[in-house]
Order: sequence, then C-alpha cells, then structure tokens
Amino acid sequence: WMGDDRVKPAREVLHAAAVPNFRTPEAAVDAFGNIASFYQNQQLLQQTPPPLSTGAQADVEGARLLIEGVLAERRKVLTEMESKALLAAFHIPVTRTMLARSANEAMLIAAQLGYPVALKIDSPDISHKSDVQGVALNVGTATQVRDIYNDMLAAVKQAQPTARINGVSIQPMAVKRHGREIYIGLTTDDPFGPVVTFGAGGTMIELIADRAMELPPLNQFLARRLIERSRVSEMLDEWRGVPAADLEQVEQILLRVSEMVCELPQLREMDINPIIVDETGAVAVDARIVI
Repeated sequence: WMGDDRVKPAREVLHAAAVPNFRTPEAAVDAFGNIASFYQNQQLLQQTPPPLSTGAQADVEGARLLIEGVLAERRKVLTEMESKALLAAFHIPVTRTMLARSANEAMLIAAQLGYPVALKIDSPDISHKSDVQGVALNVGTATQVRDIYNDMLAAVKQAQPTARINGVSIQPMAVKRHGREIYIGLTTDDPFGPVVTFGAGGTMIELIADRAMELPPLNQFLARRLIERSRVSEMLDEWRGVPAADLEQVEQILLRVSEMVCELPQLREMDINPIIVDETGAVAVDARIVI
C-alpha cells in the first residue's frame, strides 16, 4: 500500500482489521520470504533421523575391518576396489569391478565380465583419471583390451611418473538408455564436520560446479530436499519423452551415505562419481574415498 500521509487512514483501517500492509513492494516480498523460511524451518524441526538400515542390514563390521586394514598399511586413500567394497557393504549399488595387473589378465577378465567393458587406471595418487588418459570406455574386443591396457599404462606413467599404479580396473559398461550422471560425495568442514554433497556428475563436474550440501544424519525428507536444491534435479524429471529418473533410489543412496558417515567416523572425503541413474534405478560406476 504505497504512499504516506494520503493513505495513512486506509493503512490504519487495514491494521485494525489485522490485514498485513506494507509501504513498498520490496518490504512485502521480504515478508513473504520470511514466511516461507519460517514454514520450511518448522518442517525441519519436525524431522528426526530414522533408525539406521531400515532395509537390509549394513555390514558395518566388515567396513570397519577394511578401513583398519588400509590404516595398518599407512594409507589414507582407498583404491577403487576398496572404495566400491565399502559402498557395497552399505548396500549402495556398484558395478562389478576386477583388477588386472597384466594385459593377458585384462583380456581374461574382460571375457569373463562380457563386452563391452570399461578400463580405468587404478592408482591412489590419481584423482581424475580422465586427465591422464586413464579411462577407456566401450572397449569391445580382446585385442582392444590388450592394446589399451599397454597404452594406458604408458600414458599415465608419462603424465605422472611418480604415481603408484596398482593395475587397471575392468568393469562391464553400465548401459542405461536414459541414464543421467549425478554425483554424491562427502567433505569434512572444520567448523561443521562431515557434509553430504549432491550435484551433477561425470567429467563436467568441476565445470558445472553444481553442489547442494546437507549436514548428516539425513532422513528421506532431507534427502529429497537436498536433491531439489541442486540444478541437476530438473534433469532428473521427465522431459521430452524421457522418463523421470528413479528419485527414490537416489534418496536411498543418500541415506546410505549418511549412514556410512555416522558409522565410520574415519571418513574424510568421498567422491561417488558418476552415479548413473534412470527410471529403473541407479548404479555407482566409480568411487574414491579418503580416510
């Protein structure tokens, strides 16, 4: 209700009738924003974390033993195989992965898993495998596996001569026609402690810089709220004939990551990237964990 002296009587009438009135549109918008924030905060106050592992029981003891083994070797970075084993202990879907230490072993594993396969360098010193030519996708024959294995080792050694290389991990391609790539992670902030993060995944992760964050423990409401705060959430909806992604499965992965944080205080960093999700479910293709 813009104006001053001329509209003062009208404003007094509204005030007497308990009708909110404002001198400027900006003040009205601010008040509406405060009401929305108050409503959201009231919802959050009513949220309580559910009991851990409402579904299948997580193998917490096995996960702790795995971490103890890594610490006993005076390592802080888990290999891809170890990281996926830790995720699997909490029933987070992961692609089956095997480690090859020679070109011949790589060909045998690829034949066992079935073509096409993906090859990735396995090293605790390399965070972004694509940057050092350490990733090959849709490899379709034994000859290609052999050649790519040898070429990959040579390229990585040239790019990072001091990197420790365990071998090359091999996994079947996660083929999803309507698959979208997302990221779920964990960072540790000194004032706040562990923070669960969610956003767009894949090789464009740093360029897009899509990150939403939430403090654990999470419940389903907080997990869905975390998804909705990210820009990638729109891509997960139905659009142009592409079915909506299975958000319930994404929520479950977020809840499992939250459970990992609560059960394993040694966790410092976690990058599950990418997670490929479509209308049928989600699967973690790569993972890196720091303790």
